[in-house]
Formats: sequence, structure tokens, C-alpha cells
Amino acid sequence: METLLRAPGIRQLHRVDDAPVEVPAYLRDVYSWAYLNPVSVKLLDRQWVVNAILWGQARLLQRTLFEELEPGSRVLQMACVYGDVSPRLARRIGPAGRLDVIDVAPVQVENCSRKLAKFPQASVRQ
Repeated sequence: METLLRAPGIRQLHRVDDAPVEVPAYLRDVYSWAYLNPVSVKLLDRQWVVNAILWGQARLLQRTLFEELEPGSRVLQMACVYGDVSPRLARRIGPAGRLDVIDVAPVQVENCSRKLAKFPQASVRQ
């Protein structure tokens, strides 16, 4: 069954399947330097950057997240994120679990796919 969505900033309907999705205007206009530029993705996707943005609390926040999840859990991660949380999350849920990551930005999907390539229980899509 095909589901159609209209999201803020999207000028047309799009399918929730493997069809291309347009990047929302706010992301292009405000955050392209941080999330859509391939050079920035390479520079910013570092755990120390994430830790600095989170005022040194990255590991505490990750521990809090992981305490909520059992091995074998099914998780939907609603955006690709910088740092190592996605691979650590895939390790936490283990091979009996399932991690599905979705993001609107192709460069983020590509980057996250690289980080999760060795985890068969994880998938990343736009």
C-alpha cells in the first residue's frame, strides 16, 4: 500500500517507500552547512564534536538511552546523528534486534550507512 505524506517545507506529496524525497526547505536554508555539505559531514561526525555540543554529556545521554533498551529490541531512529551512538545502539540491541534509521538527507543516509555496514540488524534509508 502506498502512503502519501505532506510535510512542512515540502512542495509536493511523496511516497513512504524507496522513492526520492525532497529535502525540506528549512533544512536547506538553515542547516545545509552542518548537515547537507559532504565536507562538513566529514568534519563534524566525530564523537568529541557531539560531546562538545552536548556540554560533555554525550556518554551520560547514551547510557540513559541504552538502559531503556534490551538486547533484541526493535528501534526506529528518526534521524541520522553524528558520533558513535548509532553503531553503539546496534551493538546494544544485538543481532536479535532491529535498528531502522531514516533521514531525509541523502548525504546523512550515506554516512550512517557506512557506520552501520557491519551490523546486519541495522538498515538506513531516506
